Parts: sequence; structure tokens; C-alpha cells
Amino acid sequence: MAAALAAGALGTDTGGSIRLPAACCGVVGLKATYGRVSRAGVMPLSWSYDHVGPLARTTRDAALMLGVIAGHDPLDATSSRRSVPDYLAALDGRAQGLRVGVAGGFYGEHLDAAVSTALAEAVAALRELGAAVEPMTVPDPGPIVAACSNPMVRAEGAAVHSRLLKERPGELQPAVRDRLAPGLTVSAYEYLQGHHPGTRAGARRRQGRRIGRRDRPHGALLAAHAAVQRARRPRALHPVWGDARRAPARDAARGAPLRGGDAAAAGRRLRARDPVAPPTAGAAVSA
Repeated sequence: MAAALAAGALGTDTGGSIRLPAACCGVVGLKATYGRVSRAGVMPLSWSYDHVGPLARTTRDAALMLGVIAGHDPLDATSSRRSVPDYLAALDGRAQGLRVGVAGGFYGEHLDAAVSTALAEAVAALRELGAAVEPMTVPDPGPIVAACSNPMVRAEGAAVHSRLLKERPGELQPAVRDRLAPGLTVSAYEYLQGHHPGTRAGARRRQGRRIGRRDRPHGALLAAHAAVQRARRPRALHPVWGDARRAPARDAARGAPLRGGDAAAAGRRLRARDPVAPPTAGAAVSA
């Protein structure tokens, strides 16, 4: 997405795998509400926490994609039956009357200067549009994650991959295996406590009341998703060759760039530094 090689993409998010890459690459990533987008056909990690959502270069593109992929799917019993609103039209709505809380505490700690500046600019823009923006104390999510999310995600991830973990653990990368294996030792008591109203749901209700959802139904919460600034491109890059300014000179020095299939016809594989030409018009590209 950040390299402009695609107009949009789909991501899955259990603990940040849409939002974190989007924040680090400077694109838009939306973790849709649970059940808003069908998960049929998606490789699961934790059926209690898995979400599907769009990745795009702009919020308008993300809204367009969400409008297409959202809605009930008979192949996913957890998908919502609620009607799909016009997300594009909502982008052009007025911000008058919108209440925005700027998360402090845990969410405002250890931010890079560039991230703090961007957050302040967003606050200023919202105020200019007529939104009522005010600081808000949000509880540290650590205790909720420790008590609910971690045991459930570990247990469900281990259940999904149990056969591989038990019969062919060597086929998993060590880092992946080390994250999945502890789920095999989560007890039924620990797992059910994550579902119990006194822990998971109760903690969410208490947190919801503290951030003002009940008495501010038209509100939003603003926070930096990543503490560090995104990676920057020092100059314009060609989507295939890299530095667009040097591509012609490199072509002249190395000869005509190879096209897909040419290397096989020549009886050799593409080397890591071989220039590769973009496909000709009408050509199909496969991964």
C-alpha cells in the first residue's frame, strides 16, 4: 500500500495486525467492529478476537472498501445482520456536535516528538471543524489484556494449530512456536474466566463507563496508535526499480530489464539485483 502497488488490501487484526503496520507505513488501517466483516475463508488465530478490515491509502478508499466487504455472510455465523451504512457519505458529514476525547495516561506516554506533533495537529483540525475536543483519562488496558485477552488468544491459537504443534513442531518458526505453545497449558478455568461477565464483559463495561461511552453516544476517542513515527522515504521511488531517477541509467548499464518469464526462457533464475520490468499491458501477474 505504501509503495502504491495496490489500490487496497485486506488485513486481519487480532492484537494490532491491521493498525500497527498501517501506523508504521503511513497508510489507513481500519479494524472493523467484530462481526462487521465476514471471516469466512480467513485463517483463524483466535475466533473470539479475529477481525477483518481494509488497508488503503486514504480514509475515502478505506470507506469504499468497507462498504463492499461489510454485511452478513451465511458462511460466518458471527457476522452481523445489521444494515451496512453509506460510509462514503458519512465522511462528508459535519463535525458540529461531535465530542472527541483525547486519550491520556498510557496512550500518551513515551511518544516520539513527531507523533505528538501529528496528534496535536489532528486535535487542532477537529476543533476547526467544530468538534468539541477535550482531554480524557483512559484506564491502562494492561490488566484487561492480561486477565482476558492473553489466555483466550493463547488457548484458541493453540487449538487451531494443535495438530501442527504436537506432530510437526519443527515446521514452525521458533518465534511462532514459542507464542503458540503456551496455549496448550491454559486451563479451562482460565479460559472461561476470560468469557465470564465478571472479568471480560464486566471489565469492558467498567472501562466503557470511564471513557464516557454511556453518556456520550456520539463521541470518539483520539489517540496515537504507535509511539514511534512511521518510516519515511527520502526520495521518490519507482514501484519496481527503486530510485526512479536512476532507473534509466541503470537500465543502460545493465541492459534491458528482464520481464517475467524471460529468465526462465534464458535458463536461469532472476538474481536479487536484476532489474525487473513492469508487466506489459494486459499481462497477468501471479505471485
